[in-house]
Amino acid sequence: MVSTFNISKLKKLLQSYYILTGIRITVFDENFQEIVAYPAKIPLFCTLIRQCPSGLEHCKICDQAACQQVNQLHRTYTYRCHAGLTESITPIVLGEIVIGYLLFGHIAPEPQTDKGWVIVRECCKDYDVDMDMLESAYSDRKYFANDYIEAASELMNAVASYLCISHLAAMKHDSLPYQIDRYIQAHISEDMSSQRLCEQFEISRTKLYQISTENFGMGITEYIRKNRIDRASQLLETTSLPISQIADAVGISDYNYFTKVFKSLTGITPREYKRLHSQQ
Repeated sequence: MVSTFNISKLKKLLQSYYILTGIRITVFDENFQEIVAYPAKIPLFCTLIRQCPSGLEHCKICDQAACQQVNQLHRTYTYRCHAGLTESITPIVLGEIVIGYLLFGHIAPEPQTDKGWVIVRECCKDYDVDMDMLESAYSDRKYFANDYIEAASELMNAVASYLCISHLAAMKHDSLPYQIDRYIQAHISEDMSSQRLCEQFEISRTKLYQISTENFGMGITEYIRKNRIDRASQLLETTSLPISQIADAVGISDYNYFTKVFKSLTGITPREYKRLHSQQ
């Protein structure tokens, strides 16, 4: 576990979110292990599903898929879970590192209980669950319109940002992801490769790639490239340095290659970017 959480303050914050939205919300660490939730008890519907081995397994698969998706997007992702209910997940991002997740769910897919139950029953038909009990439990699930879910998701995203700003969620400074990220930032102007990082931290390429995909949401080469262009963008906005010097300053000495990479990540050339921001 690379992250740390202030549990007592988290509980109060999640309680406030629930009071405002009426939606249960949960905090997970970067490995998707539950840290705290409000209300603490999961709904009976989900309890019944998880009592079935295949239902529990599909819950885990669904959660992992959502994490992978949000790691790639680095933003809130709303979806329908394997049991037919609506869920939304957002990453807790410190710098570029995903250190945890916020998730809300257990929301009925339709405003009419009978129509929603048709969807849920079809999704759960292969689970060894008492369907009468499941239907009764489903009747307690609330429905929220799309605009309400979008608003609740935006608020959840704001909560995720607040967790880092207020230090309710933080990165352990002795963790490998944190050290690798700090090393890349400190040496961004130098020749940087996966081999150099492996040698620096005495880890295999496989381990490095795993750390990068799980914590940065992308491969290590892509992450280094993104950081170079992010730094270049800052320099283009805040300095009058020639573009060739900015390219050197972020570790890309080939001007044509720098222009190509910059455009592929931002959609415009460095010259266009500089001109655009000089007009603001």
